[in-house]
Amino acid sequence: MNSTLSAHGNTLRYGAAHGVAITESRFAPGLAIEEHTHHTGYMSFTLAGSVVDTIAVREALAAPGYSCYVPPETPHANVFGPSGARCLLVEIDASALRFLDDVGSDVAAPWSAFGGASTWRGLALYRALRHDAPTSLDFEEFIHRAFERRPAVVAKCPNPPPWLSRIREHLDTELERPPSLAVLAQ
Repeated sequence: MNSTLSAHGNTLRYGAAHGVAITESRFAPGLAIEEHTHHTGYMSFTLAGSVVDTIAVREALAAPGYSCYVPPETPHANVFGPSGARCLLVEIDASALRFLDDVGSDVAAPWSAFGGASTWRGLALYRALRHDAPTSLDFEEFIHRAFERRPAVVAKCPNPPPWLSRIREHLDTELERPPSLAVLAQ
């Protein structure tokens, strides 16, 4: 079953720009949202209350200071705590995900964490949304920074190019007097 990000909560929409839509949702105490998927990717920042997030069969207790990213079509479920929860939700559409993927960010793997750079950026964005007038560039900067430390896995080359072996050999024979980059380039 596919659903929208705000199907089960009272939602305040902050805006959308550059393929990123940001909302704040309040979820009722004890609400259980069965396993579902979304067509978009999304990040969630727990602002208050608690929720048990199950993302791709991995369960985590989300209290204030928790953040996560769920790629498109990734099964996940939520069970909200006895006081419900208030979350900042960042929906990331296909065009923004393609751009992040093109610049080498891993948009295919889910992640979750307490604290850290992504959480602090999310909270700073939330503060700006509540008290300032963020621009569309703030949305774009936020999403780029949220993924900047999550590079896509680069496959190792099974057979390094022949020139690399020659360079290594040359460096090994000249350990006491390493050649310059110009000499190595020749």
